[in-house]
Amino acid sequence: GDQHDDHCPASQQNSHRELLQRFGPAVPPDPTASNLAVVSPDDGDEIAVGEPFAIVAESLDGRSFANVVLFVDEANIGGRTDSPYTWQIEGLGEGVYEAYVIGIDAAGTMSQSPVIEIFVGLENPDRDDGGGCRIADERRDARGLAVFALAWLIRRRR
Repeated sequence: GDQHDDHCPASQQNSHRELLQRFGPAVPPDPTASNLAVVSPDDGDEIAVGEPFAIVAESLDGRSFANVVLFVDEANIGGRTDSPYTWQIEGLGEGVYEAYVIGIDAAGTMSQSPVIEIFVGLENPDRDDGGGCRIADERRDARGLAVFALAWLIRRRR
């Protein structure tokens, strides 16, 4: 009864005022999306056909997620609830695959990672040495030289 007297005349009650005094105003969930990223493999990594590998995602700002779902070429591969969020991948055929994750944190905020490309059984045409230079592929260089030599011979015969 005494707690009611602080807010209302005798024999009346204002629960809203009482709760506001005791607990303060409600704090809305943080509207900022969490930073979520695929940390392995790296964007543009090359993997042999059929080679098993893991796709690993992590929160970059330390928030925990209630559920993180992996998508590979828009196909839902499944969800994980424990960090680091890891999926074992096996048996991918030759091709370029796009992968990303979508997570929902405890506040209900949805976050999507940037899309990464995984080259399975193919060379990444954008692969470089870390200094901005294309890593030479001896096979490609030999093919280019053979094509050049063939074109030179055909032109010379005319």
